[in-house]
Amino acid sequence: MTPTQRAYLESVVAKIPKLFEMIDAGNDRAVFNIGHRTIAGKRVRLRLVAEVIDDDSTNNRATYGLVASAKQ
Repeated sequence: MTPTQRAYLESVVAKIPKLFEMIDAGNDRAVFNIGHRTIAGKRVRLRLVAEVIDDDSTNNRATYGLVASAKQ
């Protein structure tokens, strides 16, 4: 793994606690957009997602947390 790849993965891992904080704050879903690429002519978005999966979850879109990250 190159130093650039390692730094990128470390930056992704560092976002995980923030996802849990957003869930703990009452959101049913928390998302970080961590990159965009074009693959075979198609735009692809890479996301890191945490979702409440309890059966009694309200799945209320008003409690949706989304955080955009630095461009790749």
